[in-house]
Amino acid sequence: MSNIQPLLGQVAIVTGAAKGIGRAIAVRLAESGADIVVADIDVANMPVTAQAIEAHGRRAVTLEADMRKESDIDRMVDQALQSFGRLDIVVNNAGINAPGGFLGVSRQDIRSVFDTDLIGPFMLSQRAAREMIKAGIRGRIVCISSIHSVVPHYCPHYSAAKIGLEQLVIDMALELAPYGIRANAIRPGGIAIRGRLETDSPDVANPNIPYEGRNGLPSEVAALAHFLVTEDSHYITGATVTIDGALSRMTYSALARRRRLAEEQHDLGFPIHIPGPVL
Repeated sequence: MSNIQPLLGQVAIVTGAAKGIGRAIAVRLAESGADIVVADIDVANMPVTAQAIEAHGRRAVTLEADMRKESDIDRMVDQALQSFGRLDIVVNNAGINAPGGFLGVSRQDIRSVFDTDLIGPFMLSQRAAREMIKAGIRGRIVCISSIHSVVPHYCPHYSAAKIGLEQLVIDMALELAPYGIRANAIRPGGIAIRGRLETDSPDVANPNIPYEGRNGLPSEVAALAHFLVTEDSHYITGATVTIDGALSRMTYSALARRRRLAEEQHDLGFPIHIPGPVL
């Protein structure tokens, strides 16, 4: 295995890969040598991801797929096997939210969010793991969660689906460990995505985030995903890793105190990011 391309000869399915974090992950894995099944409901943007993958000398297959449809989940795995002959990695990135607090959200929206964010990843991971076991492949599964699994934001259906996803990762890790298959989750927060497209613009300032006073970049989430699917993390499974610049560690009172301290230090002549107003 090449040290420069540790995923050379491997195949990954990345859902929600047409843009944003999913695109960044797909391209990062391709840089490392993997061929990619680019799956999304966004047909218009998938070719951009495919072109970026091919620019790194890897193969890409695009597939319109809806995580709410079991037939589409089967087609993703079938496509990987038919096009590339194997499946090593699944990144469950596709996710949706629907506005509405506990008293207002509809049953239809609850079902749609759960089907996309929890049940779909469950079924895709299950089908993929069965194929990995049959082929004797020490596969890796990564699920993209959210800090809103633990930090409320008044969309309880979304939060419930994401915390369920993290528990699913624990159960998968335990059951699949005897087969050498690893499962982990990433819990991002405050990631700069404009119009759902990746941006590396320096204009990502967010004074409410403790670390560097900025939002994170999709490329930073992609770097973490890459770590979790390479041998550098071979003893990590069943984990949920937070990447949010310590945003989820901030409480209402902590944010207010941090603002006061920042203002005091600024008055003393120390340059520091001052958090925005406490809402």
